[in-house]
Amino acid sequence: MGRKQKHPEHAAESQRLMNILLDEVVGLWASEENPELKAIAEEVEMSPAKLRKLLITAGERDHTTYFSSSTADHIRRLRAEGKSMKEIQESLGLSYTSVQGYLPHKSVYGLDTLSSEAERIKKYRRRQKAVEELTAHLPDASV
Repeated sequence: MGRKQKHPEHAAESQRLMNILLDEVVGLWASEENPELKAIAEEVEMSPAKLRKLLITAGERDHTTYFSSSTADHIRRLRAEGKSMKEIQESLGLSYTSVQGYLPHKSVYGLDTLSSEAERIKKYRRRQKAVEELTAHLPDASV
């Protein structure tokens, strides 16, 4: 039995925000006759890699292809064949991060509410900092 969710609305809210972002990016991409990744990325003030990843994510969501390149298509095909990240890396000679850049997003970051895991980590870090501050102010026990 798992932990009770502190914020059951978190998943729905993150999905809603992701869909809004994806709709905006796809709308901008589709409004161009011959869209160029770098030009549109500059227009929306994000990196071309981030824009590419969002377009790939939107394509997964909509069961279509918004962004296409030989690398993206090859990675998509290998993933569909059930290849692991390691196998894809070795096959294409790319780093883990490069392969990740051609795969869809799994979740949204920077929401107003934190997931219970993020809350747990934040609490742990506060406790660690308090312990460090306390030990820094205690007289040295070895003297």
